Amino acid sequence: GTGDRVMTSGMLIPPTPATPTAIAGNAEATITVAQGSGPGGTADSYTVTATPSGSTCTVTVPSSACTITGLTNGTAYTFTATATNAGGTSTASGASAAVTPTAPPVPVNTFTMKTPKIWPHEITTRLRLPGPGKAVQVGTTLLSTRRASSLMAKTAGAMTVCTAQKTVAMAGWVTITCRLSAKARAARLKHSLKLRLVTTFTPTGGTAKSVSKTLVLKKTRQRTPPVTG
Repeated sequence: GTGDRVMTSGMLIPPTPATPTAIAGNAEATITVAQGSGPGGTADSYTVTATPSGSTCTVTVPSSACTITGLTNGTAYTFTATATNAGGTSTASGASAAVTPTAPPVPVNTFTMKTPKIWPHEITTRLRLPGPGKAVQVGTTLLSTRRASSLMAKTAGAMTVCTAQKTVAMAGWVTITCRLSAKARAARLKHSLKLRLVTTFTPTGGTAKSVSKTLVLKKTRQRTPPVTG
C-alpha cells in the first residue's frame, strides 16, 4: 500500500488518514482528522476536501481540525482527507458522515414596553429587549386637545414631538429617552398635546416590530430644561 512507499527524500509517506468527522455550522463545517493506522511516516499536514463543492482546508500538525467556509446552507456535504509530509501525500481517506450547514434561527422579536414617563422636556421608556438590535422611538401629535385654538390644532396635528434611537448589544432592560423638540416644548407652554408614541425594535438579523402608546402631554410652565449633573 501507499503507507510503506519511500520517496526520494528517504521519508515514508504517511498512512491514509482515519475517516474524518465533521460538524456543520452556518454556511461552514469544521472537520477533525487523525493519523491513520499502518506503516508510514508521520503527517505534517492534512488536506480536507468537501464533496460536492470541492472546497478545501488545511490542518497543520499539531492542530487536528480546520474549517471550510462558503458552503451552501441546506446542502449535505461529506469530507475526505489526505496526509502529507516531505515524503509525499497519502491516498484519500474514506468519506465522513454527511452533515448539512444551516442558517441560525431568526431571533424572535418579543419586546415589552413599560408605561412611558412624561417629563417637562422628555419622555422616558423602559424596554425589555430579547437580544441585540436597534430601538427607534418617534412621538407624533394626533390632535391637540380641546383647549387648543384651531390654528394650534392644525399645527400640532403634523408635529413630530420627539425622536430617539438606541443600539443594544444584549438582551435585558434598557431605557430610551425621547427628548421633546423646541417646537413641542413651546406648544406645551400654551396647551396640552395628544400624541402617539411608536417604539420599533429591530433585532439583529430579524424583523422589526412596533408597539404604540397614546399619551397626553399636559400644559407645563417650565420654560428651561432642568439642571442635571
